[in-house]
Amino acid sequence: MKKVIVIFRNRRNPEAIQFMLNGIQAVFEDYIDLETVYVNELKPGTKLEADAYLVYAESLYNVLWAHIDDFNKVIHLKRSPNKRALETLKQLPVGAEVLVVNDSYQSSVETVYALYESGEANVKLTPFDAKKLSSGVYDSIRIAVTPGEAPSVPAHITEIYDIGYREISFETMLDLANLLGLNNPRVNRNLFHHVYEVSESNSSFLNFYTHDYLKSELLRKSIDYIPLGLLLFDDEASLVSANTRAREIFGVRSDAEIHIADYIDEERLKSEDVYNEPIIIDGETYYYDRIVIPLMEGTAGFYITLQDAKTAVAKKQSLSKRGFVARYSFKDITYASEKMARVISMARRIAKNDETVLIRGESGTGKELIAQSLHNNSDRRDMPFVAINCASLPETLLESELFGYEPGAFTGARSKGKVGLFEQANKGTIFLDEIGDISPKLQAQLLRTIQEMQVMKIGSDKIIDIDVRVIAATNKDLETAIEEGTFRRDLFYRISVLPLVIPPLRQRKDDILPLFKDFLGAEYENITPQEQAILLAHSWPGNVRELRNVALYYHSLFQLPEYLLEGSSGPAVQEPVKTRHKTAAPAYSRTSVRFNENALRFYVLSSIYEGTEPAHGMGRSALLQILKAEGIGVSDSKLREVLADLAAEDLIIIGRGRHGTRITEKGTAWLQNNHL
Repeated sequence: MKKVIVIFRNRRNPEAIQFMLNGIQAVFEDYIDLETVYVNELKPGTKLEADAYLVYAESLYNVLWAHIDDFNKVIHLKRSPNKRALETLKQLPVGAEVLVVNDSYQSSVETVYALYESGEANVKLTPFDAKKLSSGVYDSIRIAVTPGEAPSVPAHITEIYDIGYREISFETMLDLANLLGLNNPRVNRNLFHHVYEVSESNSSFLNFYTHDYLKSELLRKSIDYIPLGLLLFDDEASLVSANTRAREIFGVRSDAEIHIADYIDEERLKSEDVYNEPIIIDGETYYYDRIVIPLMEGTAGFYITLQDAKTAVAKKQSLSKRGFVARYSFKDITYASEKMARVISMARRIAKNDETVLIRGESGTGKELIAQSLHNNSDRRDMPFVAINCASLPETLLESELFGYEPGAFTGARSKGKVGLFEQANKGTIFLDEIGDISPKLQAQLLRTIQEMQVMKIGSDKIIDIDVRVIAATNKDLETAIEEGTFRRDLFYRISVLPLVIPPLRQRKDDILPLFKDFLGAEYENITPQEQAILLAHSWPGNVRELRNVALYYHSLFQLPEYLLEGSSGPAVQEPVKTRHKTAAPAYSRTSVRFNENALRFYVLSSIYEGTEPAHGMGRSALLQILKAEGIGVSDSKLREVLADLAAEDLIIIGRGRHGTRITEKGTAWLQNNHL
């Protein structure tokens, strides 16, 4: 309970004082404890202690300096006529001269101002000053208006209109609620009623509050029905509001009773990268996410969602079974360069928007890592993240994967039909990697889907509404493709609403060693200054992917690849720059380097990890090509043997045909535990 001291000059008008106290108590009910203090009774040296001080007159401030230490808690108690008073004014003859009588001249002046500002006073209002009564200045006036002070009206007045005591102003009530942090449904409801009792001069302010209250109530009713606990904070990490579920989780009646610092330290509370973090509340485990609310170049605040562990785990398992989970967030991105810092800063802001994003950058720069981070830092993070490489499938197969098909739509179609990836990504995010490689026909279909947020399955005449955020990526020069007629201009502008360009590794060399250290873990201590210089001197045409593979090579064979030591840009034989994989490399032989049987497992599992996507895995022939490009000469029979061993340990799932081989959650965990 909050303590509020109301300070008056003296006890001269106890009825009016009690009226004001009743008004305050009616709004704040049992959330506050009221105490009255009279300045003329204060003893020297007395210190007043309260959460808020309501002072009847600003002229008392000079006296109160000696009794109140924190004047940030002081609010001037303002008063306003009630709306019944305005009805009384309408009864007066237009243009009549009316004497306004209150308990003091200053109060009479304030009442005159309030009545004029209401816009309803069509008479001449004169404030009454008892000191001037004998001068005869009021002798011609026959009508008086008084807020409960009839005994003070001069005897010659023939018509007295008592408009009742003035109410505490709405502005004062709202200031007090904000100071005490009592922005809860009960107090807001009472404030809303109070709005209709008083006549305020600032009608636009009242309208704003009324409309804001209505919108807040609508939002509150909506969020109170969701199973998540929601906590809203300002930019200084002070709690602004909480929904019903959050109060239930913390076992409190009001928002003010939630002390989040008892559960999350201040540094973590203000951290930008919090996703699916565990928290213990009253012995129960919950998972919380922190979502920033952007404002211009900065932030207005943030909110936290709380979900019980059982629900969170079940939802994650459901998405994981389908492979529709984004594994990475911005906190997983290692960088030290200014260029990458600007990219991440922009990406954080883009994540809060729901428009289409086009990520551009050379192969291996980490476009999917950014895409997953965008999803995990958006309001859709608990929904599916569906990724597909548009360059990996022929046109007809890609069309059926994206949009789905009805039973019997074409030869070889499943008897039950197929749900497309757009439909499976509903409420979440779809990541279209290598979008520059799709055919013109599919470009037209894709444009319509993104614009209308509707899909139609192959062989169907039914339109399906979807709600999906689209993130696209490409390493192609789309502007040139537009000029050459291979990419639609309208699709380009539709997908590049929020463009994001990732610079190649050669343009941000400050990131090379931190990334290499991150890939190697504790083994980075073995890297010599000469090897660091070699890494920094290399041009890294394969970007971060190439750097990661070099780290994997070093982890397995305890040295840098030969092509780096020789100062070449890559393995001895390469495909043209535009192709995706190298086709030849120095032979990996037991005579040139000590063969590590376990290293091959690392290489194979890591390559499958890189190639596993929801729509397809990695075929054995593609895997052989990648291993050869990294300088590892392995026969097909040997690779079959390794794959069989990995499958027996549940680290991979070997699929038939286009489904390919995919890594399992156990396999991913195994790689992470081995610092790969």
